[in-house]
Amino acid sequence: MNQSELKIICGWVQLLGFLIQIMPIIFLFFAPYRQNQMRVYRRKLLTGLCIAGVLFSLFCAALTSAAYLEPGFSIRVRTFGNAMFLLFLAVGTVVYFFSLKKEVQCKILTYVMVLQYAVFLYTTAEMGAKFTAPLPQEFQFSPYSINSIVMYVLVTAATYPWLYSFLKHLDLEESGQGDKKSILLISVSSVGMFIAFVAALQSEMLINDLHSDSVTKVCLNIWLLSMIVINLLAYYNYFRCLQIEKEKEAANMRLMAGEMQYDALQDKFEAAKKRQHNIRHHFRTLASLAEEQRYEELDKYLKTYLEGWEKSSSRTISRNAMINSILSYYLSQAEEKGITVETDINVKEKYPFYMPDMTVLLGNAMENAVEACCNSEIEAPFIRIMIKQVKQSILIKIENSTRQDGGPVMGGKRHKSTKQNREHGYGLASMEMVVKKYQGGLEFWKSENVFVLRAALNIPEDKEEKK
Repeated sequence: MNQSELKIICGWVQLLGFLIQIMPIIFLFFAPYRQNQMRVYRRKLLTGLCIAGVLFSLFCAALTSAAYLEPGFSIRVRTFGNAMFLLFLAVGTVVYFFSLKKEVQCKILTYVMVLQYAVFLYTTAEMGAKFTAPLPQEFQFSPYSINSIVMYVLVTAATYPWLYSFLKHLDLEESGQGDKKSILLISVSSVGMFIAFVAALQSEMLINDLHSDSVTKVCLNIWLLSMIVINLLAYYNYFRCLQIEKEKEAANMRLMAGEMQYDALQDKFEAAKKRQHNIRHHFRTLASLAEEQRYEELDKYLKTYLEGWEKSSSRTISRNAMINSILSYYLSQAEEKGITVETDINVKEKYPFYMPDMTVLLGNAMENAVEACCNSEIEAPFIRIMIKQVKQSILIKIENSTRQDGGPVMGGKRHKSTKQNREHGYGLASMEMVVKKYQGGLEFWKSENVFVLRAALNIPEDKEEKK
């Protein structure tokens, strides 16, 4: 085989090597992000980066194939390949951070994770290639050999789908809701791990050039494998801790729902005691009127009592028993405190929502509304409740009077409360968790002395009806 044919083969091998190393990384960088998190159109950006990656690979492959069989070919093209890859990475880094909106969470963490995966691919491919059968001298291309290309394909096929799926389903907003110091710590740690891994890889290459015996190769591979395992364990610990934190928040939410239901039951017990006490007085009055034979007054007293009883017992806020039971407690509290309550509720009798979820959402909203009305400075505090079904969603809107200054204010999409206690912090976070669970949205704002909360929940499938 003549030199021109070998150069063509070398060019194709290098083209494939650059493409395998660059193209998967481009898609991994932007796998976790949605269009609303980006400053540019995601599809157009990926298309542009892919075209740039192909042109870059063609350029590098052409130069390396042209230098094939020249003196010092292997060292020169390896240095050239590393320099060009670093150049492409530098440009890609600028594009990556520029294309994402400022408020997007965990950008650095995701970026370093993908970089470490790229280094992982290179390391495992080179480790595997060292233990494959050596090819004839004329087919030992550089920087990518045929053996390393085969290993690249195998390792990428085995790991890429899993990592892409993981990043695709990674909830960056939820991951970024933790303590900012913790997020900064894991981001800085990931950068440190990446630098240490690259340093270990460079040391391995230097030692391998000085000592090429099989024992040295095995020891160096064990060293690199240990570095890979340490990195994987570090990320596993971080995401596992994140999962535990989510479970802790869910447990706090269930605890809060239980406390709210307990308070409602306690209030009903107290109301039952009051009614029992009042009934005893009513019977004494009735007995006294009957004993004195004041039958007209007795008849009038009975009619008045029965009218009041029927009025209180027939009150229904909503035909939906779940919503009715949650709101009844807070509406009675509001009316006792002189707050005018208006309701506009038009929903079905039954929905497959989880009772504690609705207790947390409506309970916290109503508790905040009642408290804000008590602290408001207007003469006639009010609460207006609207709950309706629109297609396959439940829309909730609660308006209440509040103080014109010093009340709750909005900061971006986050609610900044004047309350400082821990329970209220859990309340807002729990409301957001409930809305997110049903793939809905939550927003609130203040306009002068009126506070507005609006929530939308997608109605889940009823498993019982489906059966």
